[in-house]
Amino acid sequence: MTSINSLRPGVYRFREVLVRRKVEAGIEVHPDLMEIYSRILDVGRAADGTYGCNGTRVANNDVLRLNFLSENDGSLEIGLAKSSYLMRSAFAQLAQERGWDFSDSVHAIGAMAYSPLIANASALSVVRDDKGSYCLVSHVRGMREVGTGALLSVLSAGHIDAKMLSLADTLPDAALFYDPFTATLDHEMRDEVGFTFSSLERTRFKYLVVEGKTGAVNVACVVRGISHDDVLASYEALTRRLLECGEVPEVGGIVFLPIERSSEGSDLESYIPTPNGLERNMISNDAPRRPYTFQVERFLETYANRKVLLEDAGF
Repeated sequence: MTSINSLRPGVYRFREVLVRRKVEAGIEVHPDLMEIYSRILDVGRAADGTYGCNGTRVANNDVLRLNFLSENDGSLEIGLAKSSYLMRSAFAQLAQERGWDFSDSVHAIGAMAYSPLIANASALSVVRDDKGSYCLVSHVRGMREVGTGALLSVLSAGHIDAKMLSLADTLPDAALFYDPFTATLDHEMRDEVGFTFSSLERTRFKYLVVEGKTGAVNVACVVRGISHDDVLASYEALTRRLLECGEVPEVGGIVFLPIERSSEGSDLESYIPTPNGLERNMISNDAPRRPYTFQVERFLETYANRKVLLEDAGF
């Protein structure tokens, strides 16, 4: 059995990622990480239920962490155990205190021993833009103002709520594995871009995206059979409804990110929601990336990886 701590940040592809039904004894959280987590809790909870960390307010939601993994005939078997979303904030604070450089492989591997390994589910989507180029559907995320933030190269993503552990209790004794990812993405995708995930054609959950600096590990699939226009139509319908009700969309814009990143810094198409529909803008190819996007783009620097992603996407 291989510990995820031995994996450096990056993207890994398997035949399938499987979740064991039984929750087994978890990897112990590093005591240095627990110390910072305890300090965050000691500061106390605000009236809105959030905690202060690194200048932001974070909810202490119960989430799941990867518990173990092993590879068997090309499939990856993982376990899940209960954790706290605040562990991500504690890890970010620890990384800042230690001065870890996650672009340096030696630092990155050492830091993984401290990672909270918070489990996320995500869906990648490749479409062809109006010029015929293959692009990753990406979100503009991270800021309250619509149209601002960093690029997240997913059709949808979200952490796996701890209540998903109860799904295992509904299975017969003979069922060794269960799927908490589809239920997570059904909820997230509806709220983010307006699709119902379970109704879409897709691959198995077969990718593992280890973000590194965020303490998150994503189990990902690739969605097939939707187009550039499908994405925009669904997103526009969703955001029009939200804006008419005075609500701020969770995703502040859609960007189509070429899978082969140009060294010339060409501008990127972005579509920003307004009450009158989507507004097409151009943003710099140097726009900030989320760690997830950084790892995916690095993976796609290799022709063989681009080829296999396109095949998974149905091209």
